Amino acid sequence: MPSALCQVMVDCDFRNDAAVSSAFSTAANAPQMRLHRGFARAYLSLRSQLRAALSTLPAEMDLTLSGHSMGGALAMLAALDLAQRDVPAVRALRTYTFAAPRVGDAAFATAFRKAFPMPAEYWALQAASDAVPHLPFAAWGFLHPEGVVTLGDEMRAPSDVRMSCGEDGVCAPRANLARSSDLGDSAVQMRPKEGQMQHWATCHDLAEYLKHLHAMAPKAWAQAQAQEQQAQQAAAAAAAAA
Repeated sequence: MPSALCQVMVDCDFRNDAAVSSAFSTAANAPQMRLHRGFARAYLSLRSQLRAALSTLPAEMDLTLSGHSMGGALAMLAALDLAQRDVPAVRALRTYTFAAPRVGDAAFATAFRKAFPMPAEYWALQAASDAVPHLPFAAWGFLHPEGVVTLGDEMRAPSDVRMSCGEDGVCAPRANLARSSDLGDSAVQMRPKEGQMQHWATCHDLAEYLKHLHAMAPKAWAQAQAQEQQAQQAAAAAAAAA
């Protein structure tokens, strides 16, 4: 089965399955909760591989989990799992998601918030007019943990969200930042950019999120672009000399 079709089937399998949700809660030593069945099944299928990979790490290290769209959902499940279980190789754990859909109910959101109470530990970046982060609907019982940040000009980010940028062009959240909760279902949030339906897809694309991040740190992005260009030129010169 094509991978794209498999992903769509996983995304759409949001029904509550007590057995699957309980299996995750038991494996992760977490409270009982209601989870998106497709995401929970997908994570449980690779959990043993993740654990095996972490067991090979030689020493304690800081671990950052990240993902886009469904990858963000799986990153959140992995983060909660690792936070609830003692993993000797992991000293500090952070999670940053891009366009991640809702994963679980209020019990999941509460457990996740307790596991990652500090602002720097969890960010859920959501582009304005991207419909995916608002699915499945809050009216169906799904809820994002606290940590939502909206990117883009179409919507104002929560008033307590501020980015502090240094002279080197690198931006970071203020240390005393209070993270935003799930804003719930809203026609404003679901409205496509410029009223054009195709923007639901373009606003969800990872490239769109990278544009927002580049805008936050233009100097750092310019330096990265210059370094990439230099590397490409060096590779071309080496190939020509060979």
